[in-house]
Amino acid sequence: MQIVTCRILILRGKGWGVFLEKPVNGFQRLELRLGFSMRVYLYIPVGLKFFFSRAKILIEGLDSHLVNSFANLLNEYKKPNIYTGKGFWRYREKRVLRVGKILGKKGGKKESTKSSKKDNKKSNKKDNKKID
Repeated sequence: MQIVTCRILILRGKGWGVFLEKPVNGFQRLELRLGFSMRVYLYIPVGLKFFFSRAKILIEGLDSHLVNSFANLLNEYKKPNIYTGKGFWRYREKRVLRVGKILGKKGGKKESTKSSKKDNKKSNKKDNKKID
């Protein structure tokens, strides 16, 4: 009895996708559309099977090392971003999204108590006007 290893990756990101192309010279390849200026093509090693749904990718094979290394290779192209949540996420991977600098501040920018030199010059000119 042979044990089948499988890894599930979830692709999060608007307009991104992974597509399986027709075999070229006997090899299948994946087309990755990940927001780069060009498409990324990866040849699928012999012994791996792929199943796709809308945003999920199931990688299945008999060699666990091959399955894990190919899943890690896909993950290297778009690592999970901890601020936006985009990228390749492993199935049931839990990460807490961080709050960015803008959202994390309370009260926004601090107002300076010192007035600038330009403001001082303008106020001095107004004070020095002669009143007839």
